Amino acid sequence: MTAHPGGSRVTELSWRRAVLVCGWLRTYTGAKELRMLAEADERARAAPLARILVIDDEARILRFVVRGLQADGYSVDSADTGTHGLRKALQGQYDLVILDLLMPGLDGASVLHRLVAERLGRR
Repeated sequence: MTAHPGGSRVTELSWRRAVLVCGWLRTYTGAKELRMLAEADERARAAPLARILVIDDEARILRFVVRGLQADGYSVDSADTGTHGLRKALQGQYDLVILDLLMPGLDGASVLHRLVAERLGRR
């Protein structure tokens, strides 16, 4: 089984056709389309993926967001407190930080302000 962009995957493969499943939709794909899908897979594997940090104090939401992003092929780290998230954000090189604003202790707005101040201070 081969994963494709958008969550679809090839479930049946022969030299003439492939069955492409995307959610509940089944599509029968000919050889030309199969080659195009394989080429798209190779390009996706070769391209560097974005690194994302998710900060949220609610474990269920944190797991849901992390799993969804990982399923789409992103490299994801997580933190369950504002303090831990701020430390990770300052130590790592992230392309995106997804931040819950309402957290106990160091809230999301404070994390954001400190992150911006630290990043500007490094320039």
